[in-house]
Amino acid sequence: MENSQPYTDGRWIFAHNGTLQIPEEIAENLGALRKNVKSLNDSEVYFWQFIKHYGNTKDPAEALEACIRENWSVWERCKQKHPEKKTPYTSLNVLLSDGSGLYAFCHAVHQGLAGCGVCNPTQPWNIMSWTERQEPGAAQRLIAGSENLDRGLWTRFSQPELLSVEIRSGKLDINRRLLDLALPRPIEKPRPLS
Repeated sequence: MENSQPYTDGRWIFAHNGTLQIPEEIAENLGALRKNVKSLNDSEVYFWQFIKHYGNTKDPAEALEACIRENWSVWERCKQKHPEKKTPYTSLNVLLSDGSGLYAFCHAVHQGLAGCGVCNPTQPWNIMSWTERQEPGAAQRLIAGSENLDRGLWTRFSQPELLSVEIRSGKLDINRRLLDLALPRPIEKPRPLS
């Protein structure tokens, strides 16, 4: 299916869960990459925004931080046009890879459509999860998703957290990093699950 997730460019593949609420305004800031946007699908715009910032930083964490800074900066200029919206995005949770590493980013500021996970109703709406698995005789694996995908042992992300995974000497090298985001407004706490 054309123009649907995951989005790709060269070695990058990208899947987003959340809503960028000002895709038109962000698309206007893509410069030469604007021509790659086939629609104003918010996830597609976020992907090209990431590619733009990655081109400047060559670091996935710095590129994601730059996306967030840009979203809030643009929001300050356009929020009067969107009185029904509270923030420039609900969440920017994303899984992406450049073919040599896997990156999972968990960050949300405003609750979207769901109050909890779809497969796991005890999972808060905005918190991603990850797990390591290794079957006898098989390679070590890492699985990351918007929520726990089974009843196994999963680790929930903190916010805003970037999980990066690379293979070094045949083993997974897993790094967790809390990003230092100076947001102009407090993050909305999830509503209690009923």
